[in-house]
Amino acid sequence: MDDGRSMRWQKTCVFFLTFFSYVMFHVSRKSFSAVKGEMSKEEWMESIFYAPTEQAKMYGLMDTLFMAFYAVGLYISGILGDRYDLRKLLAGGMGLTALLMVGFGLAAFANVHSLGFYAFLWALNGLIQSLGWPSNVAIMGNWFSARERGAVMGIWSGNACFGNIVGTAVIALLFSIIPNKTDAWRASMIAAGLLVALHTLLIWLYLEPSPTNKRLSSDDAEDAQNLLLKDDVPTPKGISFWRAWRIPGVIPYALSYACVKSVNYALFFWVPFYLTVSLKMEDSTADYFSMLYDVGQIIGGFLGGYVTDKMGMRTPTIVFMLLVVTCLLPSFNGASRDTTGVLLFVSGFLLGGPANLISTAISADLGTCPTLRGNTAALATVTGIIDGTGSVGAAIIQYLVGYLANCHKSEAGTQECSWKPVFALLEIGGIFSCLFLTPLLYKELNRHFRGT
Repeated sequence: MDDGRSMRWQKTCVFFLTFFSYVMFHVSRKSFSAVKGEMSKEEWMESIFYAPTEQAKMYGLMDTLFMAFYAVGLYISGILGDRYDLRKLLAGGMGLTALLMVGFGLAAFANVHSLGFYAFLWALNGLIQSLGWPSNVAIMGNWFSARERGAVMGIWSGNACFGNIVGTAVIALLFSIIPNKTDAWRASMIAAGLLVALHTLLIWLYLEPSPTNKRLSSDDAEDAQNLLLKDDVPTPKGISFWRAWRIPGVIPYALSYACVKSVNYALFFWVPFYLTVSLKMEDSTADYFSMLYDVGQIIGGFLGGYVTDKMGMRTPTIVFMLLVVTCLLPSFNGASRDTTGVLLFVSGFLLGGPANLISTAISADLGTCPTLRGNTAALATVTGIIDGTGSVGAAIIQYLVGYLANCHKSEAGTQECSWKPVFALLEIGGIFSCLFLTPLLYKELNRHFRGT
């Protein structure tokens, strides 16, 4: 195999290994999101701080703890990713995640109902899973150049949504083949953990974190010139955490992503629960409906990335998509089943582009900007900062959603929630996500029209 074909084959392997690595992380996250409806019906969680009927508030607390510890972990993991072996970090994070998911399911089979126990487990899960995103993005940034990142990482970043779809399908399958729904959701947690464990083995055996072959074809040479680790060039040292914050564009994109991820994860964590409570769907039907949001995100991420590659600038496309989806969010409240399905797909499409671009292509662009003078060891640190800040916002929103929804049992014994304040909150998040990008939008448009 000649050097050019060898490089393309290696890129393909890296693409799919990292893609399915994050797919598995999201399979594990989706498992809990998808079984909330059944757990709520059973009033599974018990706590001295909440009444048995306040299940939504308990799940909101768990989601908040997951995102809070995930956010803190991202800041740390980004720094670690620029200093240690990315393959070992990624495999370690996946292996521990698998153990935690299996532990969750086994505890449920042992009839453990303590909110404190599951909250601790889910907080620890958030901390461990933070090793995944910075490591995967840094590896992709090592292998793919700036001119191809928009489209390549646009489709690659559909891994989270594809993971949601796979996770939903696995859970829906288990609910259909296991008659007892309690056993079905408990088995779902264990199945998710086993899937993560399987891919951990593949990462450990086959993943190459960066190119090592110095003999490239002429077509690949230009793209890979800053990616290869040459024998006569020392491995670049990671820049400091505070230096990474001062890279132009990091702060506005980090703040904007805090709002984008808040809206995105509010829908991700709560859509199945919303569909079962508000539209009275069966759990399996709600899971399939929620796939529409994920499918929209995959398509939006790819097309958004492709358009920004062609335009040569990213911010205008991101701001446009965010403005449109912000206008659509209030339409969810009171929408019919069919209309909700359409809104889920369109919202996923419009949020998928900005969310996926900011967390992948833009993070990689900023982590290899000219001001770093070729020091690509900022990739994981910058990715951790942007995704970590996004997760801080998402953590806050998860807790607010649980309280604003104010879910409770009516006199007739059915669950009732107030969703209007929730969608108003998400609309505010969309507005601020655009405002934080206004200075960059002005600069990019000004530079484009001046032709500089």
